Amino acid sequence: MDGVIASTDPPRAAAGRDEASSDHLDPAHALYHHAAGVLASAQAVDAASHAAGAVAAVAPTLACLDTGLAALAAATERLRAQALTRLAEPLFEADERRRERAELSASFERLAGVLAQASIAAEQALAATDPVLDELTV
Repeated sequence: MDGVIASTDPPRAAAGRDEASSDHLDPAHALYHHAAGVLASAQAVDAASHAAGAVAAVAPTLACLDTGLAALAAATERLRAQALTRLAEPLFEADERRRERAELSASFERLAGVLAQASIAAEQALAATDPVLDELTV
């Protein structure tokens, strides 16, 4: 995503509401609000990683990445299930949506799998830092 600029401002739930709080947002807006926060945090981590001496925080950063990626994988799987449920509702023609549901399901499953694999890779990277952690944090 080099060079991609994305808005981290979620859409307003209603005029006059406090934008800083997602407590009063409907579930869809609350999800987007938090996803925008993930994007902002990822961009901040990227920026902070350029600073000299940032490597001293490699272990806790990798631990956060491991846990965060696992949470994103779980959220992706839940969204897949909700999307499939929604597309199976009587409002839609089930037979006409069969191919689209299959593509959506496969795409979400691949994404959830890649996120889960990335979480495992972060855990392995964290373990690899163990023998040299003292040298990295000096």
